[in-house]
Amino acid sequence: MKTPEVNPRGFFLAFFDVLYATARLCMPMEPGRSGASPKREDPVGSVALQRWRVEASAQLSALGQLKHAPGQTTLARRHAANQLNLAFVLILSSHFQRFCRDLHTEVAAHLRRTTQDPWAASLLHTRLVEARKLDVGNPNPGHIGADFARFGLRIWDALLTREGRAKVWRAQLEQLNVWRNAIAHQDLSAASLLDLGGGRVHLRRADVLRWRRACDRLATLMDAVLADFTLGLVGAAPWRVSSQRGVR
Repeated sequence: MKTPEVNPRGFFLAFFDVLYATARLCMPMEPGRSGASPKREDPVGSVALQRWRVEASAQLSALGQLKHAPGQTTLARRHAANQLNLAFVLILSSHFQRFCRDLHTEVAAHLRRTTQDPWAASLLHTRLVEARKLDVGNPNPGHIGADFARFGLRIWDALLTREGRAKVWRAQLEQLNVWRNAIAHQDLSAASLLDLGGGRVHLRRADVLRWRRACDRLATLMDAVLADFTLGLVGAAPWRVSSQRGVR
């Protein structure tokens, strides 16, 4: 009786399939998991908010953890700390500008997607994003208000209606950008504008941390307000918002 020929390659592939199937059967099943892949929920919040909370937060935290070089004199340490505070202001302002601009872009894109006529959708999107203040200017309350007004939204009124503390955060954002301009233009002489309380014009670590908290709370609040606004406007929100609606 003639022995059948064995194809080495086919034998190997078949053997591998058996091993793989056996391994799959022996793997412990995760609680609540069936053979089908679990459905993934969309992340909470806009892409702009996620980027703010991850990328911006990591960079700002890394900057805040920089240490003084050993052996420095007291005067040198004070000078180094002051320079770090000034740098923190510039970077914080730039990250918040990016957040606001990206949030505006996401809403504009959502309105474009929900407009049925392609020509009208393209025209609408162009008009919403062209020559924005946030493309070239600081994220001060005036620029933010002007750009989001293109959606028919008085954003600062909406923020204040939702959260009374937004008035304080807006004032802190304004102060942050006054300092940002003074630093960027190397003009720290306007003492009346740079007054941090009681005539103090020397920036402290507590000041920049306070401004960072204000930006963080405004970002969370703006994200929720814009989601609700677009839901009411076109019947669909562009992102999911956390069920915990408050701002810490």
